[in-house]
Amino acid sequence: YNRGTIEKCLTRGTVTSTGDRAGGLAGQNYNGTVRTSASLATVTGKGCVGGLIGMIEIRDYAQRSVTNCYAQGNVTGNSYVGGLIGRNYVYTGMSTVRNCYASGLANEGTAAGLIGSNDGRVYNCYYYHENTGNTIRYALSLEEMYSESSYYFWDFDNIWEINDGYPTL
Repeated sequence: YNRGTIEKCLTRGTVTSTGDRAGGLAGQNYNGTVRTSASLATVTGKGCVGGLIGMIEIRDYAQRSVTNCYAQGNVTGNSYVGGLIGRNYVYTGMSTVRNCYASGLANEGTAAGLIGSNDGRVYNCYYYHENTGNTIRYALSLEEMYSESSYYFWDFDNIWEINDGYPTL
């Protein structure tokens, strides 16, 4: 559960939840901000399940963001399942997801590659094309995911790098 700022964090392993709001980094991001962070975890839950964040909930009339983040683990759930974020819910305010990607399979490819349900804004974000649940932002093949030229407006001089595989921070 995050109500503040998560920055420069990396998680690995397995997250298994018998309930809702399961994420590789945070189960719920409530009026919080996440920057330059990643999860390599495999995540399993019921509803609102994401490789990085299970559920983003914005209720404070402010603009919050998830920026320069990624998730590489597989994700499994029953509803609101996404490779990066399960549900991006905005009641009041604004939630922006920018310069992020997800490379794992969501429900073995049948769920959303990036965000299971989205009420916010999404810019320059990518997901593995084998995920067919919805088409929020851009699907890339494995070869494209390994190429710096696929990631428009990303800062590969100061934030991101690619060394024989996916982008890392």
